[in-house]
Amino acid sequence: MAVKSTAEIPQATRIAMTWVILSLAAAVAVGMVGTVYLTTPLEGTDSEKVFLVMTNQLFPPIVAGIVLSAVLAAIMSTASSQLLVAASAFAQDFYKTLLRKDANQTELVWISRASVLIIASIAVYLGFNPNSFILDMVAYAWAGFGAAFGPAILMSLFWKRTTKAGVIAGIIVGGVTILAWKNFAPFDLYEIVPGFIFSLVAIFIVSKIDKEPDAEILDTFEKVDRSKI
Repeated sequence: MAVKSTAEIPQATRIAMTWVILSLAAAVAVGMVGTVYLTTPLEGTDSEKVFLVMTNQLFPPIVAGIVLSAVLAAIMSTASSQLLVAASAFAQDFYKTLLRKDANQTELVWISRASVLIIASIAVYLGFNPNSFILDMVAYAWAGFGAAFGPAILMSLFWKRTTKAGVIAGIIVGGVTILAWKNFAPFDLYEIVPGFIFSLVAIFIVSKIDKEPDAEILDTFEKVDRSKI
């Protein structure tokens, strides 16, 4: 994220992918070890607490406190940034764009503050609900984002033949696939997998049928691609 030029992108890619692979593999390993190590299986929403439970059982109190503090710090960091992004999006993209186009900056600041309070209250309610599967909801939301916009971004970056119509088709197909698979899945598979694949196929087919992008866009693509060498 802090690269100074496009020449540093390959190194940044290696660093980012190494970190992602290690962190996600560790998360999966914690869940697998938890199913074997814990004498009392965690059921329902308690299954989302496997890391916290194992921390309390495996480490002395002072070490467990440090580890749990790190977890809390990560949660607070993510929550604060997501709250700010959500409040800003509501104030700028919804309130000012659709409701009050002439709203001044002071009014937008107060709308953002009110949005933070409302969104935080909803989040607290969901958190206190013992029957709410937070991780399931997060996974569902990210599946929608990943299947709808992931293929569109990747195809736009790596295939110069991608067209506007193809991207729109991919977003629609990916989003619809997530909704359909979540509710009518023929077998148990995380919905982002079929959603991502079908979105890629839709972008490819529609872009092939559609006319080629303008020469200016193709030239820009080639210029950016050459700048990474």
